[in-house]
Order: sequence, then structure tokens, then C-alpha cells
Amino acid sequence: MRQLRNSERTDFRRCPQRWHWRYGEHLVPIQFSTGPLVFGTFGHLALAEHYIPGSKRGANPVETWDKLTKDYIDACKSELTNYIDDDVEMTWVDARSLGHDMLVNYLEFYGNDPQWDVLWTEQPFRQNVPNPRDLAKAAAAKAEGRPAPAIRAIRQYVGTLDLIVRDHDANGRIRYVDHKFMKAITVNHLSIDSQNGGYLAVGTHQLRQLGLLGPEEAVRDLVYNFLRKSRYPDKPRNEFGEWLNKDGTPMKRQPSAFFLRHVVTKTAAERNSQIYHIGDEAIAMDAFLTGKLNLYKNPTRDCSWDCSFFTLCQVHESGGNHEEVKRAMFRKEDPYAEYAENAVSPKRLGED
Repeated sequence: MRQLRNSERTDFRRCPQRWHWRYGEHLVPIQFSTGPLVFGTFGHLALAEHYIPGSKRGANPVETWDKLTKDYIDACKSELTNYIDDDVEMTWVDARSLGHDMLVNYLEFYGNDPQWDVLWTEQPFRQNVPNPRDLAKAAAAKAEGRPAPAIRAIRQYVGTLDLIVRDHDANGRIRYVDHKFMKAITVNHLSIDSQNGGYLAVGTHQLRQLGLLGPEEAVRDLVYNFLRKSRYPDKPRNEFGEWLNKDGTPMKRQPSAFFLRHVVTKTAAERNSQIYHIGDEAIAMDAFLTGKLNLYKNPTRDCSWDCSFFTLCQVHESGGNHEEVKRAMFRKEDPYAEYAENAVSPKRLGED
């Protein structure tokens, strides 16, 4: 059975041709830059070793970060504010020292999160996705009092759930916490983010299978745990957390939030509808893979910077020798390798 990743769903909706080159032909650029991805992976590893199962915290994430990144040489874009005229610009900073400072400030801001009882941390999941047409037939049969037909699996949905906790500050609600290391924090789109409903439904199923949730309990909330790639200003703060000028007055322009936990709640109906959406997308993918539908492109003004296949697409569109471009600029890499049997998740530390 073919597997399906959430990042694959994102690429498919963005552009079917882009999706096919990555997930159908397994192409990645030879000079693929993974700087932001590596930074985020190290950050996830540091937090995974901190939020261990139970109510006690594990290793200090700052110490884990320093250990993991001792040979890491890279730079990240970070917000820099000119405090004389309040201009904000992006500048390049050392990624290793930036991550260290971010995690120091994260611990200062949130402490050890004693309100969280950790149920699951950075574990991969594999969940069969039912054919939505079979689900619809079964629902119709149930409504009419007829025996339900068999429900076939159309894909194996795979991914890694960062953290699932029982939040005692929220009356014991079960919450999926998704760590996000971002250069900017935006939340307006998160209510319709395709990841949250699917992951909440999968998390509920997985924890019930493990006996960590009762039959009436569910993972109801997704908490986007944002850590912005920026340092604190080298300035004092008052008791309200405001940054101060030299004369002790609050700065006219306060920095954007360095940390934010944004909660999105999904009803059972909303969580279950995501299962239908995933299945519908898998059916559409199969239509492209089998040639029932011809691949098409979805060009936007963002293609030049947000798509690794932009040059290949230009040659393909002009009728040039795009196969030669593939051989010269790309290599093959299995996008599902980390979810193969006995594979080690890149978001978990090994025995070493």
C-alpha cells in the first residue's frame, strides 16, 4: 500500500506537477538546501528529550541543542530591530548560537510546563486511510438498517506527532502540541490548516490503541508551539514584560512575540471530515499516477522562490530537454524512507 505524508498533501494541493516530481519520481535537487529544515530538526530533538513521558521533564533542551550542534555551521535569517528609528529588517546570524539563545529564553518564558502530563513524544505513526466511498456506503447502509460493506484502505498515512499532553491547566484536555521554529509567527490560516484535523484524529486513534486514552476521550486541541528565530533585545524589561529605553520608558515599538502557543480546537465531526479529505486526495493522486488524469501545473508568483523545481519547470514548459535537466540537477531520494520498517525517525536521538 502506498504511503502518504502530510507534506505530500501540501505539495499536491500546491501543484500536481511539483508533487509528481517529488513523490512520483522521487526527485530532489542535488544542491538541495536544508538549512531551515536542519535547524527545526535539531530543535525538535532538543524538545523531545525534554518532554519525556510523564509529569517530570527530561534533559535540558539547551544542553541537548549544544551537544547536537557542536559541529553545525550554518546561518539563519533573524529579525533585527534598529531601536533608534524602529526599523525592522532581516539579517543573517549564526544558527547554532541563535538556537541556544532561543531555548534559554523558551525555558525562561514557560518554565518546565508542570501543567503538562506527557502521553506521547516524537513518535512516528502509521494509520490506514479508509476509502471515502466505502465510508459513505457504510454510512448509508447503517442509516437504512442494512449490513455495512467492507471498508478498504486506500493509503497508509504516516507522520510524526511531536507531543501529546494532558493539560491540567485546561481541565485535563488532551492536546497535540506541534513545535514550530519560524522566522515569523502567523496564525490567521491555522483554523483551516489541513494538518490539524488529520493529526488530531490519528492521535486519538493511536493513543486509544495504546490504552492511554479512554473510549470517550479524544485529542481535541492542537497547540501550535511557536518559537520565533530571534534573540531578545539587549535591553531591560519592566514588570509587565515591556522592553525599556535607556531612560526607563517603554520602547515605542515593542518586538513581535518571541513565543506563542496558539490553540485550534476541532469537533469530532471536523476531525472525522479530515479522514474523508485525506482519502479524497489519495483517490485524486491515484488518478494522476495511473494516467486517468493528466498532470497540470499551478504557477504562481511564488514559484521562483518556493519551488525546488522552478528551473526544471521552465525547461519543461518551453519544450526543452527536461529529462537532461533532471539528470544534471536532481538525484533520487525516497520521500518515505524515514517511515520504513525499523527506520529511525530523524526527530529522535539514537542510542549514541
